[in-house]
Amino acid sequence: MADITIGIVAGEASGDALAATLIRAVRSTHPHVRFVGVAGPQMEAAGCEAWYSVEQLAVRGLLEVIRHLPRLFFLRRRLRLRFLDARVPLFIGVDAPDFNLGLEARLKRSGARCVHFVSPSVWAWRRERVHKIALDGSAVVSPEPGEDLVALDDALRALAAVESRQAKVVELRFFGGMTEEETADLLEISTDTVLRDWKKAKLWLWRELRYGKKNGP
Repeated sequence: MADITIGIVAGEASGDALAATLIRAVRSTHPHVRFVGVAGPQMEAAGCEAWYSVEQLAVRGLLEVIRHLPRLFFLRRRLRLRFLDARVPLFIGVDAPDFNLGLEARLKRSGARCVHFVSPSVWAWRRERVHKIALDGSAVVSPEPGEDLVALDDALRALAAVESRQAKVVELRFFGGMTEEETADLLEISTDTVLRDWKKAKLWLWRELRYGKKNGP
């Protein structure tokens, strides 16, 4: 195997451990392979170059995720540009589905092959997302259940029942990794409308996840 650079992103301590195992296994037979991306201490010890710390993705619970969305979107855009600049032929997303699946989709469109290592619980997602993972990743490994994804799916269904366009904006931006402009083009609305829907939807989802059926439209 020729020397290559592999992009990799892990989102928490468990992902750090899993990714470190993978890195060690690859480098045991191909020691000159370079791993770069979002890494924790175990990944660094295994030989990964940490562009950003795994702690930057360590956001606990969906309410915190919503609160930190602007920072997470900025980080994902920066990563995509750095991976493209490094011409990585392969990207490995280690769990962290809300962050990694959108990044995988964008990188795949640029020609990189993608692997999702330790998939989110596909059974908890809407049926079309099963096809999304199959199309956006070259491989999906070890499905695991996740209560947070079930809660988010339920909240999005509830939002779609009262504001279908807002729910679609969330799906395209949060799960699809699309920009405001790309979302506007796809839905045939203005970017200002996307921004308004995005802000309203985030507030609605925050209330729904926190208060459940007490939330109003």
